[in-house]
Amino acid sequence: MSDRLRQLRDWFARKAWRRWALRFVCVWLAGWLGLQTVVTFMPLPVGMDVPPVMSPQATDRHGEPLRLLLTSDDRFFQPIALGECAPIFLKATLAAEDKRFWGHAGVDWFSTARAVKEIAVHRRVMS
Repeated sequence: MSDRLRQLRDWFARKAWRRWALRFVCVWLAGWLGLQTVVTFMPLPVGMDVPPVMSPQATDRHGEPLRLLLTSDDRFFQPIALGECAPIFLKATLAAEDKRFWGHAGVDWFSTARAVKEIAVHRRVMS
């Protein structure tokens, strides 16, 4: 073994916390790489790349929409551009769906921890 590798091994051997830190980093890195591998190679669910069926529109003789009709699965669907939505609608949606939307970077760890606790205690998510 080279002197440099021996020095590195001895440096980690002197303090137990260094060994635990190295183990933690290795386990975290292995988990992260495993997750990336699964996400990369797992196929998307069937139908994920197919756009939803738009609701047919009933129009008058001038082409003005009168009403939306139900799709074959008894739903209404009419896409609109984000700019067409009123700002109050966007704020209300965010308030109802995710109150802390602007306070986290994609994953709300507080809500995730709460859901894990509810599953552990009640065997289902309560909210």
